[in-house]
Amino acid sequence: RANIIDEITAVCGFRSATATVTVIKEEIFYPENGLQFYPDYFQAIAKKVGKLNLYVDSEKINLGSKIKLESNNKSVRLLKKILIFKKNHLISGKTGKIKIFLKSNNINQKAEIKAYAKGLTATATVITREAIDISPSTKSGRF
Repeated sequence: RANIIDEITAVCGFRSATATVTVIKEEIFYPENGLQFYPDYFQAIAKKVGKLNLYVDSEKINLGSKIKLESNNKSVRLLKKILIFKKNHLISGKTGKIKIFLKSNNINQKAEIKAYAKGLTATATVITREAIDISPSTKSGRF
């Protein structure tokens, strides 16, 4: 249940630590047309596996249905091109979330990723970029 606040206390000998925990309601994206990427724009890091989220309405696309994926740029490669919408993809009563994995070895590539199922189409734009190396400003770190 959402909006519950409570404390957890750990005790060891004469010491203790207390943490306050708040349960919040998670917002779930709903695909208005039945099949939609969210977000529909993604910056992928070259030479690493990136992930898009495809949301599916199970009232418009039945469990067990095939979802076909394609990229319009051969440099941005989908790790799977056909998926099956399964029960374990459901994140709420009728909404499913499927992780779509992709990879590119090149920077500055732009691709449209499309998903097709039951006459519906979803589109996402992917741009590949170089990884940014962030060095710490000091040799010691704090949290």
